Amino acid sequence: MACAQVRDLISQGLFCQARAELERLIHSEECTHVELAEAYRLASSVYYKLNDLYAAKSCGEKALSLAESAGLKHLVAEAHFSLGITLTELGDTPQAMEHLNVFMEEKANTSKGNQLEPKAIFATGQNLFRRRQYSDAIASYRQAANLFDERGPQNLTAWCWRNIVDCQLMLDRAHAALPYLHQLESYVSNHPDDQYIRNALIVDKAHYYRMIGQTGVSMSHCRELFEPGRPGVDDTHRSECAWIAGLNATDLGHFDEAQMFATQALNCGIKAQWPLAINRANALQQRIATTEARLAE
Repeated sequence: MACAQVRDLISQGLFCQARAELERLIHSEECTHVELAEAYRLASSVYYKLNDLYAAKSCGEKALSLAESAGLKHLVAEAHFSLGITLTELGDTPQAMEHLNVFMEEKANTSKGNQLEPKAIFATGQNLFRRRQYSDAIASYRQAANLFDERGPQNLTAWCWRNIVDCQLMLDRAHAALPYLHQLESYVSNHPDDQYIRNALIVDKAHYYRMIGQTGVSMSHCRELFEPGRPGVDDTHRSECAWIAGLNATDLGHFDEAQMFATQALNCGIKAQWPLAINRANALQQRIATTEARLAE
């Protein structure tokens, strides 16, 4: 019954209340072995939602151990899913892929398999992106997009599109990214309250116009995202846009400005706990130093 109440809190988006109830359950003596396994699995999900990724990982590992020892196949599958998406966010690609692959093999053991499958495929795409296997990542994002389009939620279909844009641009295929940018524009037009995708679209446009050599247009989109008080902008958006702006400023020979953007990209990447953004910012700083030194010769 207690876990059912927690699931109800989660369904209402009351994650802090759910966390408090789960912490009480986990440290009490009223849970059976099965209930404790489920409580840890739910805690992993709640901590993930609250962006406490290391706590999510710890709870996922405990849920998996308890579920395996009790032969709870449905919780084993769900724990592998939780660990897969959590380790994806932590940047541990090899371990994340192992858990995601096991989940895909075991998803039929849980009634949540249809709901979790597209999210697992999406996370697989993220890991392939980090491995720079962009073509394979595109295939995963397309598969996930088709499933989200069929099963929902629809906003995650748009997330797939914007990740396909990133992959196409990393492959230097701006022409292939353009149709997905148009789809994102249509989505934003029909869903004006989705500030995350609205801001992601601005970032993607900044990246797209940089790739086709329109630096001024790219910078105008960067400035749009950096407008004070703009709603829905998070540290991932800021880090991406600062990285793009820094590349533009470097190309223009504005090295002080480029360094400012590189520092912003790094700080926001650290706040977002996003290894890719941190690596990009460090690479940008190296690019600035190398370009400035070459021009000074």
